Amino acid sequence: MWQTIVNTYISAFLLLINVVMFGKIVLQHKNNVISFKRFLLFMLICLIYTIVSIKFEGTIKSLIMTLTNLLLYKKIFKVSLSKSMILVVACMGLIMVSEMIEIIFTTKFLGISEDYFYNIHAGSIVGNIIICILFISITLIFKK
Repeated sequence: MWQTIVNTYISAFLLLINVVMFGKIVLQHKNNVISFKRFLLFMLICLIYTIVSIKFEGTIKSLIMTLTNLLLYKKIFKVSLSKSMILVVACMGLIMVSEMIEIIFTTKFLGISEDYFYNIHAGSIVGNIIICILFISITLIFKK
């Protein structure tokens, strides 16, 4: 049980780091986005992600996480709700592209079975780190 909670919290932390980095890159935000209030908000949303990931599945889980991302963009970068929505949609799209690249690479090129990938690797910390790296790389490529 504790291992699941810690793994989920670390995954949520990595995802939120991606969300913030994406916002910094896309909005070309030069200022430091870390303040004590923003750090507390970040940690609160990380906790919400963890609870939601463990307790919910499917549409409800996606909806809650989307709303928390909206809140994060709105509060950290001080942008309008419409701009926050556009950022969330773009961010989710790039995360999906990153996940597809990871799935194709690990199953087709490395020869890892799809069962192993979905049961072991997909939710692991290593899998999340790979997605984070791909996500930031794709964001930087598209920015240019």
